[in-house]
Amino acid sequence: MQLIFMRMMLLVMLGSTVIAASPLMRETFSTLDAKVWTPQPPLNARGPIPANGAWAAANGELVATGSAAPWTVLTAGGAGWTDYRLSAKVTIRQPAPIRTGPIHSSQFDRFEPIDPQHPNTAHAEQFRYRYYAGEFDWGSDAALYFRYQDRLACYRVQLSTEFQEVILWHGTGGYLQVVPCKLEVGKTYSVEVVARGAHFQVSVNGKRLIDYWHESLPTLAGGIGLGAYHSTVGFREVTVAALPEADEAMPTHQPKFTTRKWRTLRWIFDGNEPITLLEKESSQDDSYLSKALFYHFTKLRPGYRPTFYGWVAILIYPHMTQLVGDEWTGVNTAGEGSAKLILTFDSVTPEETLRAGHTIVLTYDRAHGTYRHDVTVDMTWLKDQTHSYIEFTDPFTYNNKAPGRGVKYPWLPAGHEWGLFPGEDGMLYRHPISEATRLEPMLFNNWQTRKDSAFWLLYPDRAVCPIWEHHNPGEQSGLGVCHWGYDWHQDIVWEKGRNFKAGEKMTVKYAHAGLRPHEAERLFQRSRLHPDSDKPEATGPGTFATIVPTPYAFPLCNPAGTDFAELQSVREPYLGWHFWGEYVVDREIGHNDRYSLRMDGPGSVNGMMYHHMLDTHTEQYLCTVWVKTKNVRGGKGPIITLKYSYADTPRDIVETGMLGDNDWREISFISTVPLTHESSDIIFELDGSGIAWFDDFSLRPIEAGEKVAEKRPAPIAVALPEPVKDLLLDLPCDEGEGLQCVDRSNRGNTVRLLGATWAHTEKRAVLRFAPNTGAFVLRPSPEFSPKTLDGVKGFGLSAMTLEAWIRPAPSTEAGAILGYYYSPVLYLQPAGKEKFSLNLMATPSKGRRVVATSPALIPANEWTHVAATLMTNGSIRLYVNGKQVLDTPFEGMLSSSANHHYISLGVMGKFYGYPYHGDMANLRWWARAATDEEIAAAVAQRP
Repeated sequence: MQLIFMRMMLLVMLGSTVIAASPLMRETFSTLDAKVWTPQPPLNARGPIPANGAWAAANGELVATGSAAPWTVLTAGGAGWTDYRLSAKVTIRQPAPIRTGPIHSSQFDRFEPIDPQHPNTAHAEQFRYRYYAGEFDWGSDAALYFRYQDRLACYRVQLSTEFQEVILWHGTGGYLQVVPCKLEVGKTYSVEVVARGAHFQVSVNGKRLIDYWHESLPTLAGGIGLGAYHSTVGFREVTVAALPEADEAMPTHQPKFTTRKWRTLRWIFDGNEPITLLEKESSQDDSYLSKALFYHFTKLRPGYRPTFYGWVAILIYPHMTQLVGDEWTGVNTAGEGSAKLILTFDSVTPEETLRAGHTIVLTYDRAHGTYRHDVTVDMTWLKDQTHSYIEFTDPFTYNNKAPGRGVKYPWLPAGHEWGLFPGEDGMLYRHPISEATRLEPMLFNNWQTRKDSAFWLLYPDRAVCPIWEHHNPGEQSGLGVCHWGYDWHQDIVWEKGRNFKAGEKMTVKYAHAGLRPHEAERLFQRSRLHPDSDKPEATGPGTFATIVPTPYAFPLCNPAGTDFAELQSVREPYLGWHFWGEYVVDREIGHNDRYSLRMDGPGSVNGMMYHHMLDTHTEQYLCTVWVKTKNVRGGKGPIITLKYSYADTPRDIVETGMLGDNDWREISFISTVPLTHESSDIIFELDGSGIAWFDDFSLRPIEAGEKVAEKRPAPIAVALPEPVKDLLLDLPCDEGEGLQCVDRSNRGNTVRLLGATWAHTEKRAVLRFAPNTGAFVLRPSPEFSPKTLDGVKGFGLSAMTLEAWIRPAPSTEAGAILGYYYSPVLYLQPAGKEKFSLNLMATPSKGRRVVATSPALIPANEWTHVAATLMTNGSIRLYVNGKQVLDTPFEGMLSSSANHHYISLGVMGKFYGYPYHGDMANLRWWARAATDEEIAAAVAQRP
């Protein structure tokens, strides 16, 4: 029912403001105060309100002086106002400062932590939030708001003197229209907005510039507002007049695709609506992304929020293909101004091993009312190569999930909870979207689809459910969800590797599209819960079920208060917080009940709670947890860490000093929320042997003016042993119990076991690997970090020795012993079933991968000492039982992956390639090349 109100006049005069109210409204405004205009604080304001700019009546105008916070806004009128004409005279007296950096780009959105020109904008650092919420629209000066409900449920007509344009923006739709308009500083313009239903018209000085129908979740009622952005703007003769209800039918959408320069960058427009940004990545934060073409701020439906962004390249570690030319010279278009836009461009790997020709066809799917982005990539290998997988698309989604429990101001999430895909058996499955359903951080939620054609659908969504289709004949597509829940990998995996010859060609096809909610609903009703969700104990080695003995009973965290008695299974589609790590839920010992979180040594064990989003209004949190210990020794004891994302170091580390036996003790501390964050990690850690219990955890905001006392213990001084000279990793592997192997080099490179178990010889315990189990050092010490020499980023060591005692089981598959991601890695290659050759694989910074293979064979079911030395610009030497069996040159420095710095045992890489089967002990990694005599001496240490 449309509310019709009589004409309302707002006369802005020097010193006073009068609104002639409709009898139906029964409102009277008489003075320039909160009863007339209401100041609207920014969404993420900190401190007293209002602090968002200033307003004053002077010389017949209401003058806004925009502050360093986002849009300075006053609003008036009722939430029930529907169809009306809003007009005002607007004078931009001082424009916003001209920004020197990018305004919209992948770098600005994802990597730039602080606004350099206004470092005090307390909320300008929320990644993914800035563009889409429209609060950070550098370049516009003034605005009229209509249909105003709140900061994100409203429309805004923006005027920009810098870019000479008028913009129509909406909280759920983003930028709806961008139209050129000549605007001058100091000149007064008559601006008129007509709003009828979902039909909006905007005129400047009597010339109609915007005529737009908003089909995707329009806001149909609300008041009016005035706004300034880092500028000084005068408003006068603001008038609102009711309009009679109109019987208008929304016309059929007529797409017209063009590419044009907008705000310094190249965009794809549909008519006057920007729907995709094309940008060549320039950030060096992720070197393997450098120079790739990004398909950014991409919409899947007219008038709806940007849904995703991602590179348009082929990813083959350690690099992806880079755009040849730039987004202007390298990307050619056909069909400009039509309903079918075709983009073509080439990309090539930095090593010039692969060249790819890309074609993107953009169309409007009338049957679904959505955009469709069909991508074809024709790859040609320039050199012989062997690959285990290629990744052909990796969309990152914008605000696809609601924030965690306790957040007061969500930022228009789509609310996706489920992923749907056709499995290997052709059945349609659904899987919950959690931060990490398989909880080991180095593993993704990975599934294999049926061959040839498949898809991945996010569900539900109020306007359009994203769907990514794959069309790769003869190939099976892999789907991977990063544990942080935004990132959807799609690839082709060859478990035993695939050899490509120079000149060989391959084509992959995929599409970014969308389904309307009712269409997605039908698919969801047909789907069934994936077995990985239904039976978590069957999810495979190295995953949650292996780490936690009670896979159906992991804790649910409520930041307001968690007693660990509330348990749940991985069937939950959305978890505000998520647990992983080496813990169990103790059902016999608790602080106020019989439940708690328990950790058992030896080594440094921890459990981490990942929280998707903190409340950005909060300046400080009080973190509280109760701790109990038994027989804790040989370390620092229980440690509590609160860490925020995108911060260089943890923000709060509390060492409890609770060694030995201690009854329940309350630990609390105040944490100051940094400006740059969007998620947090709470880490409960036990450093040393023994048992620690954690219970009654809470993380609550501290209200303004509240007095809070910490119960933070004074850290104890712990004398740590000095690291062993030149020895970077020393793993006797003789603990015999637990989920860790302690690093005796005293560098903290403790190994986490993922499925590997303990066995015993006549002398001692040893580590046993079954197929598809492994172990990882997830955070190696700084000695393993990459370094740059002569402008080339490479491995941190120039010389090294890897050694181990091994007793391999009979196998026909290769087995990794010890390695650093993909290079270097020491591994076995089968020679029949009962014997193996020893190999060291290493990749120089320039040139092809080197594999050194021993002529001497290693028998199955017998203990053998193996070792390898490597010297950059020197040689690789292999040893079997203390005897040198190979000496081969190695030229250049050792290269390094820029994104995955971790050491693995029993497997190679995160996908569990080269699974070792058998026993291991006495693994060491030296920062120099050992002598023949030193290696021979190690043979005497037989397990």
